[in-house]
Amino acid sequence: MTIGGASTRITFKSKERSTDPENDVTLRLYGQEHRVYTHHFLCHGRDQLGKRLLLKAIPDHGYVRDVSNPCWPLSYSRAVRFGSVHDGPCTGSNASLSTPTSEDVFHVTGSSNSSACRKLMGSLLDSSLFCGFSQCSPNGVFQPNITRFQVISEALELVKKMTPSTDLGQAVDSFCGLSMEELSKRFQMRPDSLADHCSVSTFIYYLSTRGFLFDLDSSGQITFQEKVGNISAGWALGYMLNLTNTIPEDKPSSLKAIEYGIWPLLFILFVLMLTGSFTRIAYRVMAKDNGQDRILEGL
Repeated sequence: MTIGGASTRITFKSKERSTDPENDVTLRLYGQEHRVYTHHFLCHGRDQLGKRLLLKAIPDHGYVRDVSNPCWPLSYSRAVRFGSVHDGPCTGSNASLSTPTSEDVFHVTGSSNSSACRKLMGSLLDSSLFCGFSQCSPNGVFQPNITRFQVISEALELVKKMTPSTDLGQAVDSFCGLSMEELSKRFQMRPDSLADHCSVSTFIYYLSTRGFLFDLDSSGQITFQEKVGNISAGWALGYMLNLTNTIPEDKPSSLKAIEYGIWPLLFILFVLMLTGSFTRIAYRVMAKDNGQDRILEGL
């Protein structure tokens, strides 16, 4: 699962055929077929998530100019123009804005309230949508059984460094309970970027437990990471899609390589053959010269 700015993409190898053919892809690599489930969840990305949270929090406070955001850290605030969160494909509506207008500015302050943040986040992931399949992920989309999974996230990497708890829910709650002052002492990051990590981590947790229905208690089923080895994972899914274009569909013909221990023996044989050839040529030249000398002596 890769979480981008505007959307979230989930892709994994599936043992069963998808009930919805739109999400079922068959890849043929090196002569073997792999059944892959994939779906693109629009408006479930990091940036759009922040806008949707604010668009939910501002009306909940009755459109007063001072708004509390439970997913932002305490002592952090930001001036937010309403049009910046209302306008767009994920948050916009056809209704005309009268109160407030697009130019109205709200003063949003963080409160580091992890329980309120979870509640607010839960309202964005409504699992009550109609599901026409045996099991569904967000938005009523079919999802087959999951065997093993990896989530690429910088936010969760910070959460793991900050809290020793192995329970993801407890770790996220502990992280979201820290103030901006406490976070700034531990991480050298821009405040605006650091302030969004709680909401992103909470979103991933809810998406994993209420949306994609991962079993976080199963050992080894799901892992969260930012790097592979010492290299930043980045958009891992995009890299893998690009990499598969370089892999042939059919199994490449196998060429047997000569073992390393045979090379010295072949080299010695080659030297002996060259030596024998030069010796034979030299012998024939000498024999020819001796024959000419005898002829001259006879004359």
